[in-house]
Amino acid sequence: PLMGSEDFGTLAQSIDVPSVYWFFGAYPEETLNRSPVPMNHSPFFPPALEPTLSTAVHAAVAATMARLGK
Repeated sequence: PLMGSEDFGTLAQSIDVPSVYWFFGAYPEETLNRSPVPMNHSPFFPPALEPTLSTAVHAAVAATMARLGK
């Protein structure tokens, strides 16, 4: 469960465009042993660059291509 306090959805609705808000993160295994696991905006947020970046890029390209009908 996450707090629903982002304003992102309001921005898209105000100009009548579709939007999507995804969370991507790949934690090193030693980070998952912490309690709580550091989240975005934490100075201890440690996502691994790979595979997080390539997964996010592939997902964004697939969504864009589907939306454009390619």
